[in-house]
Parts: sequence; structure tokens; C-alpha cells
Amino acid sequence: MHTRPNGLMSSRQPMQVGAELYGYAGIEADLEVIRLMLAVLRQVGVENLRLDVGHYAIFRGLSQAAGINGDAARELFRVLQSKDISTLRELVTNVAEPYKSAFLLLPELYGPVSVLAKARARLPALPEVELGLTQLSSIAQSLAGEVELSFDLTELRGTHYHTGLMFAAYAEGWAEELARGGRYDNVGRRFGRARPATGFSPDLRDLIRILPERDSSMGIRVAASHLPGAEDEVARLRARW
Repeated sequence: MHTRPNGLMSSRQPMQVGAELYGYAGIEADLEVIRLMLAVLRQVGVENLRLDVGHYAIFRGLSQAAGINGDAARELFRVLQSKDISTLRELVTNVAEPYKSAFLLLPELYGPVSVLAKARARLPALPEVELGLTQLSSIAQSLAGEVELSFDLTELRGTHYHTGLMFAAYAEGWAEELARGGRYDNVGRRFGRARPATGFSPDLRDLIRILPERDSSMGIRVAASHLPGAEDEVARLRARW
């Protein structure tokens, strides 16, 4: 793995790149974005990728049905993100059933696709929960064989603006995710136009570390006066890279 001591690599500020798809609320848009994210990582040489997938609607449906909102919902969200089981038990002490048991169950619902069947059998039958599990099942069916999949119903490491599917890509040898994304349908509301949106972003510095060093001798050098006649040869050389 290469490190490059320049201004870009020494900065501690996130330098994100990525893609967004606006205007379509269906799971097909999320799948397109996920496949693009995986293709980008493979293009720079990352192999043996694992995709972790969760869904914010499950938490949203449970918290709304249990009457948890505002600061209490935000604190519960934070505790589930960190899988702090002892604090989670304290926070749901006075929550009515079946929602108390559902929140306590969420940290156990991680692993292969069989997790989704377990969730259907044991979580309350709420519209938001059904939406989340249906979309997660669609992801499982569509991406089977394309990438290693792991489902985690406390995979909530998005931010407060995420509204649905959330996902992150991991690879052997990397402690943190290489890219992360999800659905955020309400992000345009502050600008007067809340429309469906989904997207992903890796950190540019991670991608640079993965890319192999290029020998400067590999550059294509041609005099500007000769460029019109050299275009075919330049295109051929670029295609070889």
C-alpha cells in the first residue's frame, strides 16, 4: 500500500468524491448506486469486497410506534449506532412492549441473509419495518453472487438526513469502510425541493493510497503542433493503460 507525502495526503479534512442519483425513489436507484460504488473500488484494485447493509426505516418505524421522538430518539439512535447494550437497556426501561423487546433485539440482527427472516419473525409488523425488510431482501436477491453481503439492523452510521437504505463497503486489510452511502430523500427540503436521492462517497485519500504509483516516464508527450495528427496514436496508448 502506497503513501504519498504531499498536501493532499497530509490534510486531516475529509476529501470526499462520489456520485448521487436524484429523482427516483425505487430500490433500483439504490442498486445502481451500490453497483457503481463497487465498480469504482474494483477499478482502483480493491478485491474481496464486503458490503454491509442496513435500513433507517426500521429504526424510524419502531421509534415512532413507541412514541420516542426528539432528543430521546436521537440518543437512542446514537446508542444503537455504537451497540452500547447496557445503555440501550437503560434507555428502553419504560418503553412499552413489543417495542422494548424489538429495540433490545436489533443489536442481535446482524450477519448473512438469514438475519432478515429472523427479523420478520420477531419484529413488530409495522409498515416502516416491512418497507425496510422488503428492500433489504431485494438487495440480497439482486446482489447475490456479486459481492459478499452482511446485514446489520443497527448499521445506522449514516447521519440524521438519511431516510432509508444505508450501506458501506469494506475490504480485507482496511480497518474502516472504504466507501459509504445511502438514501436521503429529504436533503433538498431546505432548498424548497425535497426529491428522492441516493448516493455514495469514498475518501479521495483512500483511493490514492490504493492506486499504484505511476512512473513519470509513462506519460504521453507530444508537441502541440503535432497533436492533430497524433490523436489516433494518443488514443491507442491511453487504451493500453
